Amino acid sequence: MSNGVMQLTNKTGQPVLINSLVVGVSDAGLLTQIGLSASADSIAGITGAMAPLGVLVHPDTAGTATLTFSSPLPISPTGLATLDFNATISTSPGSSKSSTQAVLQVNATVGGKPVSVGVLPSTLGTVTTP
Repeated sequence: MSNGVMQLTNKTGQPVLINSLVVGVSDAGLLTQIGLSASADSIAGITGAMAPLGVLVHPDTAGTATLTFSSPLPISPTGLATLDFNATISTSPGSSKSSTQAVLQVNATVGGKPVSVGVLPSTLGTVTTP
């Protein structure tokens, strides 16, 4: 099910590469998967793997996951990236009824050097079960 959209605007004037994102969930027992589809204004000569095919999900601590692009998602100077998140609810969530997801960290670089991204955390949305 859809779980929110996040847009990133490149204001650096230089190409930005998004390497990974850390997503947090308020109730890890409710969700079995977090997915991502991404698109961005392209940079000539650079091809980025678009999710979901290019994303690896690594569970970190309980309630967080790192979504890593197999090759960085490029955003052109003054360009825009759209990140569309989805979540899969567990078939046996137990007492879990609701979970709110948020992007906690965006790992990006400009010219090979880390660059900060926007105001985080950024709430994506909440999924609930009946």
